Amino acid sequence: FIEGFKISRFLPPKLSKVDNIKFSVSPKKTQNVSEINVRKDALDAFLNIKPKVIDIGYSYAFTDSLATPSKKSVSSLKEDTQKKEIIGQQIKIVSYDNKIKLTAAEQGTAFHVFMQHVDFNKFDIDAIEIKIKSLIEKNILTEEEAQSLDSKRILNVLNSQIIRRASKAKIIYREKNFTLKTKSEDLGLSPGEIVLIQGTIDLCFIEDDGFVVVDYKTDRGGKKIIEKRINGYTYQLDLYAKAIEKITKMPVKEKYLYFLNSNLYKV
Repeated sequence: FIEGFKISRFLPPKLSKVDNIKFSVSPKKTQNVSEINVRKDALDAFLNIKPKVIDIGYSYAFTDSLATPSKKSVSSLKEDTQKKEIIGQQIKIVSYDNKIKLTAAEQGTAFHVFMQHVDFNKFDIDAIEIKIKSLIEKNILTEEEAQSLDSKRILNVLNSQIIRRASKAKIIYREKNFTLKTKSEDLGLSPGEIVLIQGTIDLCFIEDDGFVVVDYKTDRGGKKIIEKRINGYTYQLDLYAKAIEKITKMPVKEKYLYFLNSNLYKV
């Protein structure tokens, strides 16, 4: 082993020959419990030392800006304009056979994914079922997500006037991501800062005289509940329109909230 290792490369010349070199290994000294406790107490005492606060007579002039985020999502801005409600979206619904179903939010995501991939020119039940199966096979939807989709309700959406318009549009965008730099005061935040906002537009398309923007909503509830939420969602749509106009230099002529369980609202 020594010859193969060529220890002459690592040791002084006088030790490079194969000699009977005596060495001994001393067992590691174990610490008793009291020594360990003493060291632990010393460490704890060091960690618990409170730093001294020194007043240097200076205060930061822009303390309001400390609470201004540099980046916000459109959905979080919408939430800031209305009170948060417990509407079951964060509660798992357990059926009688103890199988966990999707939350309302997860069902909404599944619908958005389907609408991103479906052909707007094929609107019958068979075509919908074939498309759902295809999305499962491509691992775009899970079995649970596919089961949450209501083919009849989707058929109603695809046959709606707004989707028919979209299918005939010159250019159509679905689930379009965007990032926009804007002034903090335009978002109702402390002035003097630049905020990066990002979002995803469910559907927008171009007609001769400008963009049409559609935002799908899968909220459940009666007419009064939906009407309460329209204000917050309108603010969200306004941000989408602002982003489109600033990025494309084209006007947004119409904005719609499409409540799938209720109706289409123009805002």
